[in-house]
Amino acid sequence: MYSGPGSQHERIVIDRDSGELLAIQAMRPDGRPAHAFLIRKVGWTDETPPTR
Repeated sequence: MYSGPGSQHERIVIDRDSGELLAIQAMRPDGRPAHAFLIRKVGWTDETPPTR
């Protein structure tokens, strides 16, 4: 996480339809994201892809 001065804020990103956690963002003091940890990308699936 961003560890600069005043970096105590985090923002979570949630899918509006499913309610799933998509990412956690560390926020800079000016309100801009410092970086994000991607948890899940919209459209990803846990299903195994078909074999050819």
